[in-house]
Amino acid sequence: MAMGLPGMDELHNHLKTSVPGACNGDSGLLAEWAGCSVLISNHGLEGGLARTTVSSALLNLIVGETAAFVESRDVELRRRLNPRSLLEFPFARLLRHLVNSMPPGERIIDVITSNYDHVVEYACDMIAVPCCTGFEGACVQPFRDDALSSSLYTRVVTSGKRRDPRHEYRKVDMVRILKPHGSLWWQKIDDFAFQCPDRIPGASRILITPGLSKYFISLTDPVMNQVRELANTSLAGARSVMVIGYGFNDDHLQTVLLKRISSGMRCLVLARALTENAASIVSQHSGVLAIEHDDCGCRWHMGGDSGLWEYGLWDLACFVDLVIGREEG
Repeated sequence: MAMGLPGMDELHNHLKTSVPGACNGDSGLLAEWAGCSVLISNHGLEGGLARTTVSSALLNLIVGETAAFVESRDVELRRRLNPRSLLEFPFARLLRHLVNSMPPGERIIDVITSNYDHVVEYACDMIAVPCCTGFEGACVQPFRDDALSSSLYTRVVTSGKRRDPRHEYRKVDMVRILKPHGSLWWQKIDDFAFQCPDRIPGASRILITPGLSKYFISLTDPVMNQVRELANTSLAGARSVMVIGYGFNDDHLQTVLLKRISSGMRCLVLARALTENAASIVSQHSGVLAIEHDDCGCRWHMGGDSGLWEYGLWDLACFVDLVIGREEG
């Protein structure tokens, strides 16, 4: 949201005005959406859609309107990015610091996001670090089953005479982007999944919206299923995790995460305001440090204690400035 991408509330407001028009006068779809809208108003977008089974016709409209809205803002972000400066892109600065801090034997940083946009991909480009989403190619990129589990290598000359140099292969720094809810450019025709910035005629989006349908889609769609399993594997093997702006309200994503936190894995949470679920998790697990907004700067919570800091560390830009430094990108 700090980069101009819409949050759940803004998306809900957009859907309230766009979906009825997309129904094209279909009384059945309009009535179904009216019922959904009431649930969403009472329980939020995620909670409302999780309380009803949406027809495939209405689901397609919601997916289409959601993708179009997020994509318009994603394009706006891409157009205003300054590729020669990271000062206005705190996530890119954080990512660069994490990549530079990796031990020699570990060259992959995993980023798990439920967002459809390309904020993480833009950050990788700006710090000149390769990223992998599972799709490889030039303009129309097919999904490769082994891409997400592969490492990148470079050949370097280590020693030896001029005519007989010795070479070795070393792993290249890489960010693996795992999107268990799909992405704006992900599409498929029948069983052929690919990534392309342009909408291909006859292709459907590979994208999960909030609601009950995401459980079925994530298990039956081969791309979604592999990404979800790899995200769980990443969390299961992680020694620590940083959570940015996630409210712990999605059982579809957090089962393994909560198990690891319960087992003592360290977790840092940055949020504008902790949700009820997030606050409960923080209070129950001593290894979680959570930082949220306060009029005095920020409030921290850990191990049953809390306090105030004068700096707004809940905000990623402030966090990066104070913890990493404000060097020019």
